[in-house]
Amino acid sequence: MNKIFEEFGIQIKKKDFRVKSKEATILFEGEQNKIDLSRYFFYRDGEKIVNHTRFKLIGNLQQKDISKLITKAFYKQYKNCGIKKIELHADDKIGGWAWARYGFSISSKEEVKKLVSLNASPKNKPLMEAIIDDYYKNEAKNDNAPFPMNKLAEHPEFKEDIISFDWWGFLDLTDKKQVKVFENYLDSK
Repeated sequence: MNKIFEEFGIQIKKKDFRVKSKEATILFEGEQNKIDLSRYFFYRDGEKIVNHTRFKLIGNLQQKDISKLITKAFYKQYKNCGIKKIELHADDKIGGWAWARYGFSISSKEEVKKLVSLNASPKNKPLMEAIIDDYYKNEAKNDNAPFPMNKLAEHPEFKEDIISFDWWGFLDLTDKKQVKVFENYLDSK
C-alpha cells in the first residue's frame, strides 16, 4: 500500500490499526485530506467480512486509477485471509458509479426498484426498470436475489443517474460470476 501512496505523491499523516476481539479497523488519512480510507473487518455468522467504511480521493487524485490500485492491493489481502464479503455504502457522489462498475450488488429487486424509482431521471427510469425486470425474469433465482449494479453501469447514458444514487451494496466473494466482473474491472484500463 505504501508503494502506491508514494508513487502518487500521497503523504500519509495518520495510520491507525486497531484490533479487538474478532474485529479490526485500518485507517489511512493523507496530508491535506487528499485521501481518507478506512476498512472495518469483522465476523458475521462465522464468515469474515470487510466493510469499506470510507474511501475518498480529493482533487487531482481522481481519475488516475489510484482507487483501482488500492482496491486491488486490499483484494489480494482479502483473498489471503479468507474474506467472504465486502460491504459498502456507495454514496451520492462518484462512489455510486464506481462501485456499480466494480460489480457490487444491491440486496434485492425491491431495493433496486425503489432506488431507481426515487432517483432515476424520467428519461432513463423506464429503461433501467426494464433491465432490472429482465434480470429478475431471466437470470436471478428469485426476487430476493441481489441485483448486480454493473447491469445498470454497463450503460454510459446512466452515469449521471447512478452518480446520484445513494445505496448500500456488497460483493459476495464466493459468487464466481460477480468476482469475475470485479476482477475484470480491477484489471481494466
